[in-house]
Amino acid sequence: MANQQKAQEIADALDTVVNKERLKGFTGLTVAPDAVTLHWKGKVPARITSVIGTATVPVNVKAAPFSLAELDAAARAVGATPPASLAGKVTRVGPTSDFAAIEVATDTAVPGTGHKAAPAESVNGIPIRYVVEARSVGASRWDDTAPFWGGNAIDRLVDPIFRTYAYCTTAFPVRRSNGSEALLTAEHCGANKKWNTPYGDRLVGNSNGGSKPLDAMLLTGSTYGNAIFVGDHNSNQGVLVGGAANPAVSSYIFASGSFSGASVLRVQSVNQYLANSEGVLVGPGFWAINEEGDASVGEGDSGGPVAGTHSNPQRVTARGLISHISTGSYLGSCVGVVHDGRLCSTRSFHVNIGAITSGLSVTVKTS
Repeated sequence: MANQQKAQEIADALDTVVNKERLKGFTGLTVAPDAVTLHWKGKVPARITSVIGTATVPVNVKAAPFSLAELDAAARAVGATPPASLAGKVTRVGPTSDFAAIEVATDTAVPGTGHKAAPAESVNGIPIRYVVEARSVGASRWDDTAPFWGGNAIDRLVDPIFRTYAYCTTAFPVRRSNGSEALLTAEHCGANKKWNTPYGDRLVGNSNGGSKPLDAMLLTGSTYGNAIFVGDHNSNQGVLVGGAANPAVSSYIFASGSFSGASVLRVQSVNQYLANSEGVLVGPGFWAINEEGDASVGEGDSGGPVAGTHSNPQRVTARGLISHISTGSYLGSCVGVVHDGRLCSTRSFHVNIGAITSGLSVTVKTS
C-alpha cells in the first residue's frame, strides 16, 4: 500500500475536485505504484489540468467513450429492470475495469442463449458483457468502551429464550448535519435495533432505519472517537482517520472486520451494483480481492471499515463499508474467529464512502 501512496494522493485530489465541483466528463481513475490514469470523456476542464500540473507522479489522461454518469445510469437501468430472461438472476452490475462496457453477472447462464447471444447486447449505446457468478451473501474488537471506534464488534439479541445473537462490525464515526455524532454500520445487520458490545454488554448505539440501497445505517446514543481498529480480530490497536475518498481501480486498501481482523485487498472494479438476497440493488461500491488467496473477509465483518493510505502516515483515508462477500470458488478457510458454518471469502463488495456520506447526510469524523 505504501508504494502507491503518492499516486493515491493525486487520485484522491482529482476525485475530490470532481465531486466538489460536480464536473461532467469524469469516468474513473486507475492507480499504479508510480502513475495515475484519468479516464475522461471529452475535453478535460482547466480545474483538473491544474491539479495534474502539480502532481508528483505522472498522470495519464485516457479518452473515454462514456462518462461515469452514463455508465452509472446504464448499470442502474439494467439492474433495476433486467430483460425478462434475466429476471431474478442478476447478482451484480457495473462498469468493467477499463470503463468500456457494463458487466452483468448472473447466478446461472441464460437458458437457450449461453450469454454470447444474451437478450440485450447494449444499453443506451453502451456494450454489455455477461458473466456467470454466484450470488453474494452478507459478511454478517469485542470489548470497546466509549468513545467507541469504528471496526469494533457489536451484537444484538435475536432470541431471548435461546439467547441467540446477531453480530456485525462498525465502520467509521461520523457527524450528522445537526452536529450530533453517529457510527456507521451495514443496514442488513438490522435496522431499528439496540446494539451492544459482545463483552461488557455496553450500549454502542441504537440503529436508525438506514438505507437498503446503500446497505448503511447509523448508530446513535453514545459517543464516538475518530479512529478505527486495525490488526487482528482481538486487537486493541487503532489508527486515526484523516480523510475520506472513493478508491481507484487497482489501488490497495484494507478491510478491518471484527471477526477476521484487518487484511490488505486490491480494488478490481468500481461503481458497481450488487443485487442482494431481497432483490435490492446495492451501491455504488467496489469489488476487492485478496491477492494472497486468503479468505480474509467473512460473516461477522459486515459493516466494518475499508480504508487506504493517507498523506499523513499516522492517519488513514476512509474508502467504504464492508457489505457482502462472494461465494462459490471464492470461499475459503476463515481467519480470525473460526466456527462451524461461518463463510469467508477472498473477494468482497464494499459500498463507496462518498455515496454513504452523501446519501445519509453525514461527514466522516477526522483528525
